[in-house]
Amino acid sequence: MKTLADAWNWYQAAKLNLARMQRLGEKHWSDLSLADASLWQDDHFRMLEAADIISQSTVALKPIDDLAIVVLFSVFESHVRDYLLELLHPQAESINDPILREAADEALQGVKDGSFFSTSAGTPEEAEPRFGRPRHAGGPDS
Repeated sequence: MKTLADAWNWYQAAKLNLARMQRLGEKHWSDLSLADASLWQDDHFRMLEAADIISQSTVALKPIDDLAIVVLFSVFESHVRDYLLELLHPQAESINDPILREAADEALQGVKDGSFFSTSAGTPEEAEPRFGRPRHAGGPDS
């Protein structure tokens, strides 16, 4: 999925079809008037019981909203990374100093490979000292 619209469409279709399958199990699967339907000739459905359809679709529906949030956020994060790369790449290309250029390249690679979680610095105590300068409690200049 490349767009938020694609992710949203996936979520709506998945939720709707899981709910349809659940309803099919609850309301129609054991309907005797369907005994001659071609559905029962299909090996994927022949041995399936209404209780199985209901329980499996219920299990699948339970986390669908949470899963959709993860998918939507993942697509959003990808868009932010693409935007940052587009913004930062020309600036990094213009750096001539080898140390600063290496730092810029590492930052760009971090944006490409990372996620919002993994690229956050955390607390100052958790961050590693940069360029051999130790961090002081009073800030970088103290």
